Amino acid sequence: MLANKSEKKEDTRSKSILIVDDDKVILDVLARGFKHYGFKVFKAENAVDGLNQFLKECPDIVITDIRMPGD
Repeated sequence: MLANKSEKKEDTRSKSILIVDDDKVILDVLARGFKHYGFKVFKAENAVDGLNQFLKECPDIVITDIRMPGD
């Protein structure tokens, strides 16, 4: 649902997100979009790197591809 212009936007500057996808184009487009809204973005191109980033950074949100090579 889209927010009314009069509604106050939630402050996302302190929120972090991890995006895991083997498709670099999708990874970059999603990262750019979330950065635009103030999220701190971490990216990984495979499941192993995604797990390592998750353990290191403890992001608030994780978005991951369902199928990646090696899964």
